Amino acid sequence: MSINSAIVKPSALDIRRTGANAASWDGHTLMLTGEDPLPTLFMKEGERVLPDQVWVDQPTLLYWPLEHCLVRAFSLPLKQVNLIDAEILQQELVESAAIEAGDWWLSWRAGRLSGDAGVAGVVFGFPEEMRAQVTERMPQAALYVDGWERCVVWQPEGQQSAAIVDADAEGLFLAYFSEGVCAGIRRLNWSGAEGEKARTQSSMVVEMMGSLAAMGYHCSQDPLLGRLDEAWVQALTAQGAMWQGEVAAALPTRHQANLALQLDSERSLNLRHGLWRMAKPWNHLRLWRRPLLLVAGFALVWIGSVVLHLADLEGRAQQLQQQLVDAFHQGLPHQSVMLDPLAQLQQAAGSTASDRKVLRQLAYLSEIFDQQPWKMQEFSVVEDQMKISGSVEDLKQLEQIRQKLEQKVAVPVRIVDTNLLDKQVNFRLQW
Repeated sequence: MSINSAIVKPSALDIRRTGANAASWDGHTLMLTGEDPLPTLFMKEGERVLPDQVWVDQPTLLYWPLEHCLVRAFSLPLKQVNLIDAEILQQELVESAAIEAGDWWLSWRAGRLSGDAGVAGVVFGFPEEMRAQVTERMPQAALYVDGWERCVVWQPEGQQSAAIVDADAEGLFLAYFSEGVCAGIRRLNWSGAEGEKARTQSSMVVEMMGSLAAMGYHCSQDPLLGRLDEAWVQALTAQGAMWQGEVAAALPTRHQANLALQLDSERSLNLRHGLWRMAKPWNHLRLWRRPLLLVAGFALVWIGSVVLHLADLEGRAQQLQQQLVDAFHQGLPHQSVMLDPLAQLQQAAGSTASDRKVLRQLAYLSEIFDQQPWKMQEFSVVEDQMKISGSVEDLKQLEQIRQKLEQKVAVPVRIVDTNLLDKQVNFRLQW
């Protein structure tokens, strides 16, 4: 939702002081301007405070003048913008400009540079003494720097470099965006600093072009965008600038230009940021949590199926064992001790060595058939010579059966005959 939609008449409540210091309050938006962002009018018990009416009405939007912010461009050798935190910027301010960063409440706007050049942007610092007043007494207010949004409105899309100049009746804002990243921003007022004479347009143009050049602007290469009146455009064109912005018939006041912006809370300055720190090594395992859970689930299903299969096999083995015991007692009711049921049954039946040999051969054939089945046609025993006949898919399978059988019976096994018929190999083996 646009915060600007909550703004009513700008003149609903005005708190002003003569001279350069002034503040405008309309019941929803507080705009501070002038030489002192918190004028003497707002002194209370020796401390600078905002007017009581502001706290009663709870503004939804607070403008802070760019002139009273710490504004500093920076570049850091980081791969991602989200790695920037307040401590890194405080250290950068101390090392690069000897600025006591602890006196400032920091926020920043940054972007990633092309290639491996790292990240860059601009940091805004607000007086630390305002932290408690804004965070505790205005928790819902969106904080904006007066001028930043006006320059961003004219910023070209993509990675194009451009200089921005947005003028109003009291002065102008200027900024330079290099490949889409802000390299600097500044406010120039007609009134000048305290004790100085008012600026002329020619002196403003010289100062403006010098500031833009220091930010990286090249008047012969980069376009100049924004809002100026005809007099400003003529003055800049005389300096060789390529003006491609809007030419206004009349410039608005500083407050009117701000009130005309369509703002939303997502674009406000983030002053309630946390600190970045190196992630713990095991935090990377979070990326693998879902795959690991899926693997664990499949492993549990597989283990469960194996356990059920083993339980089924154990039940069948117990059933067969019980059938064997029942058959033993049924065949040998007078024998109470069961050591080797099969041998005891064979001995009781009066089987000969030849019979036992045949039974062993049949057991071997059954074992090999379970491993590598074939189509069985005949099994015969003639004078201790055993023969089998059948069919397999190919000669390779026949040779595998012969080798396994020869290992079991411990005598040579010969292929007596083979015949290829209907894509099958008919065979006879003898041993």
